[in-house]
Amino acid sequence: MHINKLIFYTTFEIIALAIMLLSTFFIWNNFEMEESAEIAYSYTNKNERLVLDVNNNLSVLAPMKDKDGINENSKVNLSIYNVSKINKRYNLYLTIDDSTTLSTKYLKISSGENPQYLFKLEKFYKDNQMYYFIKTDEIKSKENINLDLYIWLSEETPNEEQDKNLNLSFKVEEM
Repeated sequence: MHINKLIFYTTFEIIALAIMLLSTFFIWNNFEMEESAEIAYSYTNKNERLVLDVNNNLSVLAPMKDKDGINENSKVNLSIYNVSKINKRYNLYLTIDDSTTLSTKYLKISSGENPQYLFKLEKFYKDNQMYYFIKTDEIKSKENINLDLYIWLSEETPNEEQDKNLNLSFKVEEM
């Protein structure tokens, strides 16, 4: 009789455990998690569904002519992915951290055409960072957009500026 009870309770516990595991598995697979990972130069806003990945090929920040500034060594590739089920409008910003010692008046930027000085872009200051407006655009649901930006120093950059540091990042913000 004792053995029958033991077998009954053991079987019941195994079945209950299996039901709990299957329920947990089902709930976990149907739960949409908020994206919040920051990987390398990536950014995700917890309340918004736009993911920005940055592939930084910027290996040299040297003074050069505008025609030479648009090259593989000064390129930063941005990939914006809309993980939501609806189209989104967004603003893209380049941010410069307060710890930057390089004067931004020598920085130039281009998306492949019309190079311009960074300081001439629309900007605002927030949370110890300067935000430079790059562009406004729309991205469709589940779409991925790639954008190449080129960053270099103007040819007028003095020698004493060339060894200073630049701490930049990018932010995508839903409108």
